[in-house]
Amino acid sequence: MSTDPSYFNDSGFSIVVNSSGFSYNNSIKSEYDNIFWENNNYIFLFEGVLLNKKNLLNQYSKTSYDDLLNTIISKKEEEIIKDFEGEFRGFLFKKNSAELFVFTNVTSTQRVFYTLRQPSLFIDTSLIRLQQRLNNENIVVQPDLD
Repeated sequence: MSTDPSYFNDSGFSIVVNSSGFSYNNSIKSEYDNIFWENNNYIFLFEGVLLNKKNLLNQYSKTSYDDLLNTIISKKEEEIIKDFEGEFRGFLFKKNSAELFVFTNVTSTQRVFYTLRQPSLFIDTSLIRLQQRLNNENIVVQPDLD
């Protein structure tokens, strides 16, 4: 696992999953409800606006955003997004099972791009950055217009 902000020229995140494991880069800014944290069980990134944040804090009797997310993720894991309302995208990586869950809001206005090029899965919030990454890996791709 790694984070390398020099790879980024704008906000968002980038993920590569392959036989070597899970690696990520992120450059989310400390604005809106953006948060990145890691504990013994999870790596979690949320970028965007959580419109029902105040309601969730009340519902779960929490006073801090960190405590709220830790509680919800511990209970619901990837089902967490069923509780979220707003404009957002992010990911949850379960360390123990090496499972990755990438999400976006229900209307998908916060885009996440991906391509599977064996043996690697590439995920990015920037299509330009994804293309640059693939070019650096000498992988030629063409968009599927359908």
